[in-house]
Amino acid sequence: MSNDNNKEEKEIKIILLGETGVGKTNIITRYLNNTFNEDSITTNSTSYMMKIIQRSKVIYRLNIWDTAGEERFRCITRNFLQDASIILLVYSIIDINSFEGLDYWYKTVSEICDPNAAIVVVGNKSDLFMDQEVKDEEAKHFAEEKGALFKLVSAKLDKKGIDVLFDEALDRYIEKNKNNNNAVRKSNIKILSGKNDKKNKKKKKKKC
Repeated sequence: MSNDNNKEEKEIKIILLGETGVGKTNIITRYLNNTFNEDSITTNSTSYMMKIIQRSKVIYRLNIWDTAGEERFRCITRNFLQDASIILLVYSIIDINSFEGLDYWYKTVSEICDPNAAIVVVGNKSDLFMDQEVKDEEAKHFAEEKGALFKLVSAKLDKKGIDVLFDEALDRYIEKNKNNNNAVRKSNIKILSGKNDKKNKKKKKKKC
């Protein structure tokens, strides 16, 4: 559906999954605000932020969900996966346990998400390559086995790399759903701010 300016809006739900401490929150804040917090507080439950981008005559409203990696919050995280368009499976290159944890997260995504959702395996903290525990080839092989993209990023030092991550994730989703007219929700655009629009919402804990 178009407005007077012939612009169409499409909503894309993006969820970041991964173990505690891999840098999911800093990936999001680097993308949205170009900020990084070395002492970032561990996310409890889930939080939500939003960004609007435009490509040609299409405006994409990116609804980005940050999730907790702790096991006690996993049932809550599962509740947000069903209508996800893009899933970023994040691990830290200096923490082998965080990479091994991707098996659980991928299995969860496979059980819940639409097969046309785009999945990206994201190795964060690439600036700490001197302490690397996860080989790039191993992570890339994991991604290829799952039919996912693979990206190495540094939320601390590389804003451009974070931007490319989100751009390529969106490209992948669009490509997978180019013949699916119901893949994204459409609505009229009334106002498009020149600045990034963002929100933070807290969800109450639900029982499993």
